[in-house]
Amino acid sequence: MLTTWYRLTPLLITTFLPHIASASFVITEVMYNPPADDTGYEWIEIAHNEGGDISADSIQIVVNGISHSISSTGTGFLPPRKASVIVQDKDRFLADYPEYFGPLFLSSFSLDQYGTIRAMSGDIHGDVTTYESDSRSDNTGASLHNMDGLFVAAPATPGALATNPIPHFRAPEQSATLPPLTQKNEVDESCPPTQQIPASTGSGREINTILVWIAAVLTIIAVELCAILYTLYRKWS
Repeated sequence: MLTTWYRLTPLLITTFLPHIASASFVITEVMYNPPADDTGYEWIEIAHNEGGDISADSIQIVVNGISHSISSTGTGFLPPRKASVIVQDKDRFLADYPEYFGPLFLSSFSLDQYGTIRAMSGDIHGDVTTYESDSRSDNTGASLHNMDGLFVAAPATPGALATNPIPHFRAPEQSATLPPLTQKNEVDESCPPTQQIPASTGSGREINTILVWIAAVLTIIAVELCAILYTLYRKWS
């Protein structure tokens, strides 16, 4: 039994270790319907929980099933647990948000009134993020903010998290009206406070991994017991 366990241990490590070590991207904000023409003015705010910087050259942004590469306008890396912005046109974006100094990247994506967004880089993947149009963010200057998995219309704040850890948002109370828009890049005090989260892939993924390991070990034990019983049967028969 021990001999079989030692033979299978490398296979188990190779199979399940990537799931433990992998990290995920988070789509934190989406400007899908800006006040001006959509082309050149749409942008996506993104962050990741990896332990170090990720090269922009390795990242693919998948919008409505179409994959797009991104290119850097600066250092070429996405820092961990900080917001970066992916834009269609650097000059138009900076004209709208002149006080933005965070990581900025270019891509050729196009956003519809509703759709899906996903980011990936090698073995690092993010969940498929689904957003839907909101009349409060249609041509108003507001964007959709990811609040605990729910996209909610609020004043646009691209890069507001550029120097802070990724927040864990609390789901806001539903309101019939959108709070008044602040001036560009002005801090909106009504936004929920941010809380630091650890650089991990989430307790749910860790629990699933542990359960898989337990199932694998129990399967090996069951196979070994069957082999022993069969050997004894052959010996005594």
